[in-house]
Amino acid sequence: MSNEIHHYGLAVSDLERSVAFYCEHFGLREIARNHLEGEKISAQTELADTEIDVALLAGSNTIVELLCYRKPVGRPYTLRTCDPGAAHVCIVVEDLEVTVASMEAGGVQLHSRPTKLLDNDTKMIYVKDPDGVIVELLEPTREVSVESLLARADGSGAL
Repeated sequence: MSNEIHHYGLAVSDLERSVAFYCEHFGLREIARNHLEGEKISAQTELADTEIDVALLAGSNTIVELLCYRKPVGRPYTLRTCDPGAAHVCIVVEDLEVTVASMEAGGVQLHSRPTKLLDNDTKMIYVKDPDGVIVELLEPTREVSVESLLARADGSGAL
């Protein structure tokens, strides 16, 4: 069995608004659109008469799938970061301060202020997307980069 993660899916209330948010602020690019409906998608979602508009956004190492349910219409996002099922996507940025300043100027809601973590040089912040879902921005040091973490073959070591 493969252990490759193909994509991260996120339900959104307004597809155009969310595509613009993730592309503008994180440099993702839209690579596909689709409309899903019918018995098969209703069976998969366990929701009768399901209709979903989907956009795929590509980053350098993954795909973000934005799903806008036309039927049934979802409820607003209300989970706290500690609630079971609450998830977040973490996006690497080159300069956290510049990114945060640009986002603030664009009206993006910050969940917290930038902070340094772990090795005291890795910088991060939580912001909220247009639906209030947490997005982590990370300016990692080499030690905390995806490549370095994946190179830990035995799974040992603290962050």
